[in-house]
Amino acid sequence: MPISTLVILIALLTTAPVSVGAFDFTFPWIDREASFEITETLVLDYHDDNLDYGEFGPNPYNDDYGDIRNRLNLKLTVEEFSFSARVDTTTFIQAPKDPGVKIKYLDRYAPEKLTASYHGRNLQVDLGDFYASFGRAIALRIRKTDELSEDTTLLGAKIRAQLGPVDITGLGGLSNPSNWDGVTEKTLKDPYDLISGLSVAVRPMESLVLRAHGVGVIIDPLEQNQRAQGLIEGAFLPEYALVFGGAIEVIELAELADLYAEFNWMEKELKLPDLPAADGWAAYFGGNLYMGDLTLTAEFKSYSDYELFSETDSASGKYKPERLHYIRPPTLEPEDMDVTNNHDVTGARLKIDWRPWGGDTVLFASYAGFVADDPTFQNQPDKSRWIYNLQVGMEQFFLKRGRAKVDVGLREEVPDWAGGDRHHLFYLDADVKVPIGARHSLSAQGFNWWAHTMEAPSAYDYLRGEWTLAYSWSPHLTVGVILGYDTKFSQSRDLEIITDFAGYPVRQVFFAGSLTVNLSSRVVFNLLAGQIRGGPKCVSGACRVFPPFAGVRLETVIRL
Repeated sequence: MPISTLVILIALLTTAPVSVGAFDFTFPWIDREASFEITETLVLDYHDDNLDYGEFGPNPYNDDYGDIRNRLNLKLTVEEFSFSARVDTTTFIQAPKDPGVKIKYLDRYAPEKLTASYHGRNLQVDLGDFYASFGRAIALRIRKTDELSEDTTLLGAKIRAQLGPVDITGLGGLSNPSNWDGVTEKTLKDPYDLISGLSVAVRPMESLVLRAHGVGVIIDPLEQNQRAQGLIEGAFLPEYALVFGGAIEVIELAELADLYAEFNWMEKELKLPDLPAADGWAAYFGGNLYMGDLTLTAEFKSYSDYELFSETDSASGKYKPERLHYIRPPTLEPEDMDVTNNHDVTGARLKIDWRPWGGDTVLFASYAGFVADDPTFQNQPDKSRWIYNLQVGMEQFFLKRGRAKVDVGLREEVPDWAGGDRHHLFYLDADVKVPIGARHSLSAQGFNWWAHTMEAPSAYDYLRGEWTLAYSWSPHLTVGVILGYDTKFSQSRDLEIITDFAGYPVRQVFFAGSLTVNLSSRVVFNLLAGQIRGGPKCVSGACRVFPPFAGVRLETVIRL
């Protein structure tokens, strides 16, 4: 994308007149109060050479191109009724073409999410696209996960009715991920998996809730029916999964404790790669004990072959294959740990929070210990490994609006069959905000990892981190600088901006600047220029690899 074109687009965008009035009105004839909300998000990207390294050397097929993305959200609310729609468009400018890869950058202009809802006092009905969650995301979890750039809904119907102490939720629909992948900028095809579920919660007393639920998943029933026509056999069994479970929740027991226990059984007949073929089960228990200034949190979980996901189709060569997780059980560690196995683990976690004399200081410490299977060593007689995660830290409040939180942790993986440490990680997290006057502040946040890993044929060390220093004039302006680093690919601790690895340049240090301008909370401009560190990101065992970004990004959000 020529720089002159980018400058012209920025100038037109930042000088365009914008109306910031609210759309609140009364419908004639029916005499009902209504409101109309519009959120317009426009993103302009120019991708420079990010110096990433693929399996066979440098990867030039995500460099030197531009894209224009637009997301228009519309929502009409008439008392208990609401109607919403989202239209997404993507236009590429001089997109790179890889002759050896069929999956190309494709322009897209289409509606993405449509919903009609009625939310009354005892009855809620959603038609179209909706999110869903049963249990503590152990039985079902269809939600938006910004950290992984995933936004999957169900396209169908959901009904929730409250009949005195009984709360009933029924749902059914086809899985509907956003068809544009925000990580790879490639197009995804809807998998058309049929998902249905029923949840019943009974509250016999104020402090006790009993729950039972069931979920059924049929993988791409439309495609399965087409295949069935060509079968000579008289019987046809689709790929499916069934989850049945229940939970008990005790709320404010004697004003001292909260308790939660859940168990689920999963039966599945699926043939997806990396998906455990055996039936699975999941048991989870968690509780909080309140003792004045001291809070004790305890968790226990045991999962066995408990994983359920689908994959988008790529048979035509036009679409990017991507994994869609339909459950997201709780973990015993921080969610951002690079941990892919959250389906074959057994262990517990204990955490203590102490606020001495009810003051402005909070001290905390947690310890998690559990055993997990290692899927990379299936042929070993004992493929399990022990994992320990110890974390300590403190949070301090000061100057009314000031806050400082710092914690350090040590994570060890010790396989039984090999001896010694397979993975050793020492990590630091910090988040500090220092007020300067009534509306000005300085903030710093980020993390640092010191890691040692044992992978064939040898062991190596690496550093990984990202830090942001920002100045804010609330709520109008924020200016920040971002410093990132990752030496895992080059395995060099020297932290050169460009280091030579196998004869190819690989970026190790990433530096970027950011600017946010807020105009009356109706129009927000976000400008990013420089390089942003990529790498794996995980949430509760679901992980994606983000490519590093180098270039310029301008995002404009207008709310009416």
